[in-house]
Order: sequence, then C-alpha cells, then structure tokens
Amino acid sequence: MTWDKDGENAQSVDCGRLTALLIEATKQQQGEVREQQVELTKAQQEIKQQQILLRAQTAAMQSLEAEVRDARQTLRKLKTQVAADQTALVAAK
Repeated sequence: MTWDKDGENAQSVDCGRLTALLIEATKQQQGEVREQQVELTKAQQEIKQQQILLRAQTAAMQSLEAEVRDARQTLRKLKTQVAADQTALVAAK
C-alpha cells in the first residue's frame, strides 16, 4: 500500500499481497467455523441425551406420584377401618 505525503490517505494497494492475506484469513476463519460446528454438534448431542434423561426422570416421577396417591388412599381406608373398629370395640364394652 502506498500513501499520500501526509501519510493519512492511501494511494494504491498491492493486490497480490492483499489477496494472500485475505486467503489466509479466510482459511483461518473456515477452521474456526469447523471447530464451532464440532462444538455445536457435541452440544446438540448433549442436549438430546439430557432430554432423554429428563423424559425418563419425568416418567419415574409420575410413577412415584401414582404410588403415593395409592398409598394415601390405602391409608385413608385403613384410618376409616380403624376408627370403625374402635367404635365397635367401645360399643362392645
């Protein structure tokens, strides 16, 4: 590149040298893009694995919630039965 005498304004550009710089910059940028694509693919795979795990944990939690509901219902029935038995015992005395 050549400059005016004031050193602020460019007069001409050496296209051969600039082209080489641009080619190398493009190669470097393409390498960075490839690395980012690999990282993105890994992140997407991790997300898929986490989604699978989350679905499995959600199903397990729903199953446990159903068991808790059943246990509560059984306890209510037992409480009712115990109360009835106590009433019957008191009446029998």
